[in-house]
Amino acid sequence: MLNFVDYAVVIIFLGGNPVPTLLADTYYAIHSRHGKGGAIRCCLPLLLRWFMSLLPVSGPFVDAQSTRKWTQRVMSLTSYDIRWQSYRMDVRNVIMSCGEFRNVPLVGTKGCINYNPVLSLRQLGFVFKGEPLEAEVAESVYFEKQSDPGRLEQIGRAWKSIGVKDGSVLGKKFAIAMPDYTDWVKKRVETLLLPYDRMEPLQEQPPLVLAESVPAEHYKQALMENRRLREKEQDTQMELYKAKADRLNLAHQLRGVQGEDASRLRSKKRSYEEMESMLDAEHRECLRLQRAEASYQKKIRDLEKQLRDKDIQLKKEVNLRQASENHLGGEVVELRRQLKEKITPLPECSECALLIDQCQYLKTLIPGDRRIADQRPHRYSTRLNHQRNMDQVQAELAEMRANMAQFMHMMQGVAQGQEELRALVQRQEAVIPPANQALPEGGPINEPATAAVPINNFAVGDELRGI
Repeated sequence: MLNFVDYAVVIIFLGGNPVPTLLADTYYAIHSRHGKGGAIRCCLPLLLRWFMSLLPVSGPFVDAQSTRKWTQRVMSLTSYDIRWQSYRMDVRNVIMSCGEFRNVPLVGTKGCINYNPVLSLRQLGFVFKGEPLEAEVAESVYFEKQSDPGRLEQIGRAWKSIGVKDGSVLGKKFAIAMPDYTDWVKKRVETLLLPYDRMEPLQEQPPLVLAESVPAEHYKQALMENRRLREKEQDTQMELYKAKADRLNLAHQLRGVQGEDASRLRSKKRSYEEMESMLDAEHRECLRLQRAEASYQKKIRDLEKQLRDKDIQLKKEVNLRQASENHLGGEVVELRRQLKEKITPLPECSECALLIDQCQYLKTLIPGDRRIADQRPHRYSTRLNHQRNMDQVQAELAEMRANMAQFMHMMQGVAQGQEELRALVQRQEAVIPPANQALPEGGPINEPATAAVPINNFAVGDELRGI
């Protein structure tokens, strides 16, 4: 089940050393499945780890993985190909027995089974000198825990008396097998049978060690070879020392060169950064100038368009002013003609002469003391008629005086209007050239005065055209 740990597993790990229990469960599962058949499900990762640790990691075994099957590669292995001793495992003391048992009984979670440590001596790095005893590899314990409680108690008592052997008993470490042990293994293979056929070795095998003693010439040869190897080792050590010294020297030089290179690189990097910043500033300035140039070009185009529009407008205004000048020239000619007509003496007015005669007559009739009644003939010389005649004469005289004053005032206005009209014509002649003379190019065009202001409540200018 997911996220679930068995109670028995918790107890095993709380005991401090789970290795004996795991080894017992593994052996018990393998032994029971070998007799009854079936698949092993107990400690598969542990078994795979142990099995792969014994296989070679280089050589023909690894090279043939693409050309041969897994079973063929495994069945072609020999004792020379197996990595019997792990360099990470330096075992000095080995548990060889417990109590009256010649081997080691193990108690697992399912049952009990014995472990034969004599078969693991080569894996621990010791020499197999001869065939093991039958009691050392016999099946002494194999049962379920609930089936034999008395036997379980016996195993518990046996673990209180452990038999340990060290290097002084087992000998020096040298992971080889003598011929007696090799022959015993071959017999066991013939009895138990292997699940696959035996394959030829993948590489050349070294000669087997046939006995514990060797001939004297072989011994001398081995000594000479050993001496030669020691000398070679010394030479190799010297070369290694020189190589280490050279490496240190080269490392020191490399650090110096790296320091110089680092300082040079920093200076170059600094100069490159300054150049980059300068180029960036120049690029920004170029962009600004491009934007300003585009803006100025747009302004120039707008100004050119405005100038063209102004030119067209000025041409229109020039044409209009030319037409107005032609019109004004005609008006000036007309004004000059009218002026000549005004300058001519006024025609004889019979009414005015009559009025003047009457005025002269009245001056003779009316004395200073206004006694005019005796000088005029009356039809009836009565006082009432005389008074009435006098009032009538005075009324006529007053009317004549008023008409005379109005006429004199009108004549003064006409004379003053002629003077103003003459001055206006002179100003127009000074400003506007004659009709047959062209205006100077580019010169200002003065607008002619087309309206006149009344002078003393009398019409002048355009109003005088109808006089």
